This record gives sequence, C-alpha cells and structure tokens, in this order.
Amino acid sequence: MQKTSFKTRLLALLTAVFMVIMCVPFAAFADGSVNVKFKGDTSSDDWNKVYAEKTFAAAADEIEAPELPEGYDYWKSNNGTKDLKAGDKLTFADVKDAANGMVNYTPVKDQTPKTQTIYVSYIEEGNPSNVVGREQFQLDKSETSFNASVLEKVPEGWELARTGDISLGGSDSVNVEVRKIVTTQTIYVSYIEEGNPGNVVGREQFQLDKSETSFNASVLEKVPEGWELARTGDISLGGSDSVNVEVRKIVTTQTIYVSYIEEGNPGNVVGREQFQLDKSETSFNASVLEKVPEGWELARTGDISLGGSDSVNVEVRKIVTTQTIYVSYIEEGNPGNVVGREQFQLDKSETSFNASVLEKVPEGWELARTGDISLGGSDCVNVEVRKAATTKTVYVNYVDEDGNVPVENGHEQITIDKDATYFNASLLKRVPVGYELCSVGDISLGGSDSVNVMVRKSAAPEVKNVKINFYCPEEKKQVAEPTVVVNADATCVNSSAYAALVPAGYELVEVGDMPIRDGYVYAEVRKVATKTIKINYYSEEEEKQIAEVEMTVPADATYVNTSKLTAPAGYELVLAGDLPIRDGYVYAAVRKVPTTTIKISYVDEATDKEVGTEDLVVNQGTTVVNFNVLKSVPAGYELCEVGDFYVGNGSAKVMVRKTKTNNGSSSSSASSSSNTTNTSASNKTNTSASQKQVVKAAAAPANTTKVLPKTGATNAAPLIGGSLAVVALLMGYGVYGLVLRKKD
Repeated sequence: MQKTSFKTRLLALLTAVFMVIMCVPFAAFADGSVNVKFKGDTSSDDWNKVYAEKTFAAAADEIEAPELPEGYDYWKSNNGTKDLKAGDKLTFADVKDAANGMVNYTPVKDQTPKTQTIYVSYIEEGNPSNVVGREQFQLDKSETSFNASVLEKVPEGWELARTGDISLGGSDSVNVEVRKIVTTQTIYVSYIEEGNPGNVVGREQFQLDKSETSFNASVLEKVPEGWELARTGDISLGGSDSVNVEVRKIVTTQTIYVSYIEEGNPGNVVGREQFQLDKSETSFNASVLEKVPEGWELARTGDISLGGSDSVNVEVRKIVTTQTIYVSYIEEGNPGNVVGREQFQLDKSETSFNASVLEKVPEGWELARTGDISLGGSDCVNVEVRKAATTKTVYVNYVDEDGNVPVENGHEQITIDKDATYFNASLLKRVPVGYELCSVGDISLGGSDSVNVMVRKSAAPEVKNVKINFYCPEEKKQVAEPTVVVNADATCVNSSAYAALVPAGYELVEVGDMPIRDGYVYAEVRKVATKTIKINYYSEEEEKQIAEVEMTVPADATYVNTSKLTAPAGYELVLAGDLPIRDGYVYAAVRKVPTTTIKISYVDEATDKEVGTEDLVVNQGTTVVNFNVLKSVPAGYELCEVGDFYVGNGSAKVMVRKTKTNNGSSSSSASSSSNTTNTSASNKTNTSASQKQVVKAAAAPANTTKVLPKTGATNAAPLIGGSLAVVALLMGYGVYGLVLRKKD
C-alpha cells in the first residue's frame, strides 16, 4: 500500500476543521443575545472610551444610559435604535432586532437653536413716532414675554413708562414706551398761623428731588419775620407739590406757679406745678395743667385767672375710682328674653370692660361674643348669650415626623364632645395624600382646641391626578380646570379638596363627594354678587387707626365674622364674633400684643451650609407661619417649599436652592445634564418618582420567566446548534478517513 503523504493528511484535517467552524455561528447566536455599548464620540479624543456595556440575553434585561460627557445632549445609536437621555432605560425589546447582535451608542450635541433675538424700539410716551433708541438681546426661544428689568440700554435721560412683564405678541420686535426723566420738583409752601389756618402770613418755594415725599423743616429759609415754626423735623408732602406749614408768633413767656389745694380745705396743699405762659396772658385754661396729683381731679375746668400774679391756687378733689355696672343677660336674637342678671364694680374711668370679668353667666348659657364690651356712656349694659354648645371644634395640624414641620395643606377640623380631653385617630378623615398616621388610638388635646398629629410619608403611595372642571351653566363656559391629587383607588373627590381652588367671583353649587369620571370631576359653579368694604383697624388705647384694608364680601352681607379678619402685625382683635357693616365700613378694635423674634437660617439644600439669615418678628406664642412672610431670601436662591412651617422653638431652618437661569440651568456651574433632563422629564409628565415606580410595576409582564424575546429563537436553538456541530465533526472525520484510505 502506498503511504499517505503529510500534505494529504494535513489537507484532510483542515477540511474537517473548516466544516466544524462553519457551524459555530449557529451555536454562538442561537441564544439571540445583543451587545450594547455606550462609546465616546468618534470625532473626539475619547473615541475608544466605553462608558457602559451590557449583553442582553433575556427579556428582563435592561441598561440605564450613563451620564453624558460635558457639552453633549443625548445618546444616538448606530442603527436607528431610539435616542436616549442620561438615565433613560434601554430594554431588550428595544434592541432585540439589532443587526449582527450589536448596538453602539455615541454622544451627540443638540443643534436646535435655544434662543431668539428680540428687537426693542424705545418710543416716546404719547408720541409713538418718536423712536429715541433701540436695543436687542437674546431670549429663550420658548418665551412669549420678558420682564422690563432685562432692558439694559434705556436711552440716557429717559425712563421706562411702565415696568413688569412685556408681551412679544407673537413677534420678535416690540415697542417700549419711555418718558423724559424729571429729577426735581417745585415745592410751594404757605406759612399759616397755628390754630388759624385761614391766616396766610407768608409764602416760599424751593426745588426738591422728584423722588422725595417729604422734606426737613431745616431747608425753609423764608419763615416770616416775627414768626417761628410751630413744628420742626420732617414735613410730608402728602402726594402734592403744595404744603401748609404752621407758624406761631414769637413771644416772651412767664413762669406760672400752681398750688393744688383740696376743695373745701385750702390749707391742704396736695401738689404743685409750674409752666410757661405768654407774658401778655392774664389767664390760662385748665387744660394746660399736666401734673394734677395722682388720685385727684380738678374741681373746676375752663379758664383760670392769674389775678395779676404769677402764682395761683387751683382746687382739686379726690377721684371716685369705681362705679357699679348692671348687666342683663339677653338671649341672642331674642332681646326680650332676659335669662339672668349680674352687677360688679368697675373703675369709674373705664368706658368698657372685658367679658372675662363676668362671673354669673346663667347655667346652660354661654356668651355670644367675647372680648371688650362698651358701656355706651351708661352703667347698664345688655350682654347677649346663647344656649351652651354640647360640642366643640378641634383644629388638627398634620406635622411631618422627620422635620417636625407642618405638611402642606395638612389641616382638618373635627367635632367632639365639649368636655372631651382626647379623641380617637379614627375620626381623622383628611390625612394628606401620600402620608399616613404615625400612631393610631386616642390623641390627647392637652387642654387646647388645637393639636399636632405626626404623620409620615407612605411607603409606596399610589396616587393619581384628577382635573376639576369648574363649569358655569349660566355663562355656558368652563371658568377653570385645576388639578388635584387623590389616592389611586379613589372614585370620588370631596368638595373640600378643591373649595380653595374655586375662581374668584364664583361659588360652588354642590358640596360633598363628587364622582370621578374618566379622570374628571364636574363641579358646577355660579357667579357671586359681591361688594367691597373697608375694615378699620383702630387702637383705642393709642387713639389712632392702625390700618384700613379692603375686603370683598357677598352683596347682601350685613356683617363680617372676626374669623375672616387678620389683625395688623403686632396687634390682636379685641372683639370676636360678627361685626356689623355700617356705610361700607367695619369697625374692628385692636390692641397691641407682645412680639418675639424668630431666627431664620437659610440653608443650601445641595451643600447643607448656611447661606443667609433673617430676624422674623411674630406675635408671642406663634408656632406656625407661612413661607410668604419671609423677606430676606438670599440673592440667587429660591425657597424649596411653600405653605406653612414650624417656628415654635424660637428658630427655624429654611431650605433653599439656587435659582434657575432663562435656559433652565442652575445658576451654579456644577449643575449636571442629568439633573436638567430629569427636571424636564418631570415637568412634561407631571408624575412623581413614586408614581413612575407604580406604573412600571403595573406594566411588567406576569410570565417574565417563561417568555423569550421575539428574536426567532426558541428553547430548541441550542439543541439544533449542538447537533449541527456533531454532524460537522463526523463529516470531517469521514472525509479525513476517506482520504487516508485512498492514499493507502
């Protein structure tokens, strides 16, 4: 037999190996896997950098798009697979059909223009054809208006006629009215005699900066000879360019010596006083006496003659300090029904008394109003009472257990027995959405009608947005469509949840639980006829008006309840209950209350460092204030929260964050593109993170472990691939043996 050559044997072996290799792709890709890479920009220095990589082999596989390199806006694939922002999820379903089992992503810059050029023409107010200047600036392309504060090239010598927001009106060109700056004004002064305003004894005029609303008397240079200013210091213009300044004649004075003697007992001198009087005067009025001895009063008033001397005796008598007050308790709304009487002693000088001094309110009755009660110049007064209530209202504040601060919109009122000192948590029906009670059972009132209840965020709150369709049938139109958040399983919404959202000038027609239909609640409203009244907050102890504010009430209203009023800062209401409306005014007596200063610390939420402080003055005993009272938020920052916050410890930490620029980025250079992306996504979807998690969980397939991705592969693929490999191996061996046999 002829020996087989080495070359022949080698050829046979290579043939067998080739046939085995040809079957490898079947085995290698029989499982339908796809490789995904996030690589650097091919035109940059990091073209070979791999930011993330994953091989998808099952339907449940996914990968999160990594952070983008600086200056790039999104990830783009090489084969048409969807574009991704940083943080977006890529699933097996997205890439299962990828050619060659590979998907490569590279970063891409967004070329879409983000700004527009705005062309401003400055035109003279009242003369629009006179263009006195022009300006152009860049504005975010999405904006339809801008604030006048961004204008930097107002022509010199001119000023804006109006401030605030300026509409573009769908154009990139806008006219802005300006007017010439007037820096000074002429002030016209009339010198009038003190106590005789009709006697003008001189005039003067001078120039004053136009911005000034007052001037100091020291600038006056032409006070008439022989006269002097009745008052010095600052003089208010009162919104006018003309002002009257009181003057009085310059006179010499004499010292008058007064001896206070007891009426009927001239030998008993109980006090002395001296004062200055015009030298020409031969008498004085008793009203000028300022040092009448304590516990005494003048026996006579009016003019007192000097009798040609500088010394005079003035008779006084002991003050009767008390008076008897007779009180009749009458039924509220039925003044003819006197249900009881009482009398007590009161200082004679008093013209009113506080209801707290009344000790004999009839059993089974209670005062209809508290606070101060006027005597009306009499020693007899009627006091209204009503049947005593058997229940009381408890005011519940929901407080976050983590920060011990009130939860936004976390308030509720419940009614319980008047004598109850506690209530059960089961009575609480308005726990804020997304929160749950920290404890259940009985809650003590601690002797108060208000209580803080601790809540915490629910472990996995499931909520949904519901739109409230405020519709007015008489106008045949929708007047508003706000959104409220409710539990995911809610089928109705109580009107109390959106009562505060009713547009001004309207009222709800129906209250109670309203059904949710296709994500909407139909809430019928109607126009409310109103009128404007003024609340006169007056301090009787100071004898002056503290404030006068306007208030809108129903057109047929005849009174205003004090629960609707807010006393000026540093004051409290004297009376409680219904106050009558008289000639468009409500008289609301107030008195000063002690205040305290709260130390506010502004803390950057990103760095947890203090960036500013503020001293906030509040009434003593105040434990909760609204964020809107803060006036010193650090420049470049904004509040992280709205609503009420807790100040009961004498200090409070308020979290702030850097404000956003026009293009949506943070004022800090450290803001990342991922934060911008996430914020944008949040704004578009209006969905919280917890809600997103709920949606994803609901969308997951129930048979994840059994269903393979739709790639054409089945459970039999590995078996087929393996079988082909064995067949190829056997064929190769057969060819190899055949060649050897032939050669032998």
